[in-house]
Amino acid sequence: MSGALPPIVETVAVVDTFCSGIVACDDIGGGVVRLTFFSLQRCPFTGEAQRAVQARLVLPKGALPDIVAVASSQPVPLVHDERPAVMN
Repeated sequence: MSGALPPIVETVAVVDTFCSGIVACDDIGGGVVRLTFFSLQRCPFTGEAQRAVQARLVLPKGALPDIVAVASSQPVPLVHDERPAVMN
């Protein structure tokens, strides 16, 4: 492969999860961190705002600079924007 990265594949459906932000980055040892993401919502009983944990990602600490680089770059569409010709 001579330095080329393998292709990205999605062999099973991966559900998108909306998050408002990140609440923690825990060093869990062995060069691994856990990122905890939340979404803002209202408590159904009191109506108070709260941050509900929505997702936790566990990844190598070395991946953090890659996350920052990808997040700060121009978004790339997952599928080319090819619209079919208008049919009359």
